[in-house]
This record gives sequence, structure tokens and C-alpha cells, in this order.
Amino acid sequence: KLEFDTGGSNILSKKGINKLSPSFKPDSTTTYNIKIPSLETKNGFSFTDRTFSFRKDEFQDGIAGLLTDGSIGLSFFNQYKVITIDFIKRKIILDGEILDAIPIEMKEVDVLGNLFYEIPIVINGKNDFAIIDTGTQGNGVLRLNYGNEKQIIDDEKYLVPVDKSILTNKTYINIEKLQVGNQVFENIKFIDSKTKKIKIPDLVRNVALYNNTLGIDFFKNKIIQFDMENKLFRMK
Repeated sequence: KLEFDTGGSNILSKKGINKLSPSFKPDSTTTYNIKIPSLETKNGFSFTDRTFSFRKDEFQDGIAGLLTDGSIGLSFFNQYKVITIDFIKRKIILDGEILDAIPIEMKEVDVLGNLFYEIPIVINGKNDFAIIDTGTQGNGVLRLNYGNEKQIIDDEKYLVPVDKSILTNKTYINIEKLQVGNQVFENIKFIDSKTKKIKIPDLVRNVALYNNTLGIDFFKNKIIQFDMENKLFRMK
């Protein structure tokens, strides 16, 4: 059982690796790439030669779905040009019809070898960007200084331990108006990336501190589509 995380990559959890190879004893410092020759869904959709990563550390435990066997990202469907997620009917549609919605340009963002897809948004009248991340709980997370110019950082900074003095007891931030494409949403509650109340590894915290995300609750009543060929995102 694999979680689908548009803000993540193809990862096996400890539970998943134990199913595949119970005798496998990884050390705590190495990332292992494991090629799975064949996978098949319950309704007969098949995939060949998909590569998953496994690492025994707190970052792995923090993102890989401890109650499942791992996660898959958009790269899992790399031979398809269009990926549609219908949250209403709980379906993933591969190379289906183009959604009748105004397209939004999306940009590839690489963080430590993990590929994210980012779209422009407007927060309270200020231009900004957000990663499309169905692995984020709630409506999403707001970065430091959201609504102001995004800070571009290199991979090394993501690896620096978080300055705990900036953390706060506040959990949520309310946004009066959020615009995504031509759609406007009012009074949307987001998670504050600085909150102490969510326990996550430093690396995950750093990604959140420097990047807004749109999460699972924001999309749960919608249909979203990734036009991978043209780098466009659609939502209705």
C-alpha cells in the first residue's frame, strides 16, 4: 500500500522494505536505490522497473508513511504526459482528457534531488509561489515572510539544523484571500511553518520554512491535473 505524494518521490518505508526483503539490514548513513521490476494495481494497471529509495533515518521516518509501505510521487508516472487526480471520485487518470480549466504555468523545483512542482499564487494581494503537495496535511503550510520575495537557497542550507529560537506556539495562520489561477478563496487557514506543535525532522522543517505548500485539504473536493508535457497545472 503506497501513499501518493505530489510533493515527494518514490520511497519505501521500513514496513515496505521488510515486506520485500525481511533479511535486509541497512545502516543509518546510506540511501539505497531499489529497482522493482514489476508492480500492478488491483485493477490491473501495471508498471515496470520503478526505482524506490530507502534510508534509515529520521527524514525517512518523517515522510514515508509509517502506516503504509511507502510513497510514490509524480515521477512514478513518468511515461505519461497527463496525470489527473479526481479527489471527488478518488481516482488517478493517466493520459485522459485535458481538464476544462484555465491552465497555470508550473515550474520544476529541485531540493536535494527531490523534484517539486510549484505554481504562482496570490496571498492577500501579494504575488507568491506554492508547491503542490498532497503529502501536506491541512490546506497547506506558509513559509517565512510569505507574500514577500521568496528566498532562493542552495541545498546546503536545507541541511543546517533549524534555529529553534524562531519557533512559535502558534499553529495556524488565517489568510483573508488566496488566489490560485482564476479562482479566489477567502478565509483559508494554513499551518504556520514555525509552529512547535508539529514534530518534524529539521530537513522537512527547512523545506517548509522556505516554501509555501498547498496540501491535501485544499484539493480534497477538487480535480487537479498535471500536464507534464507542457508544464501546466489545471484545477476545477
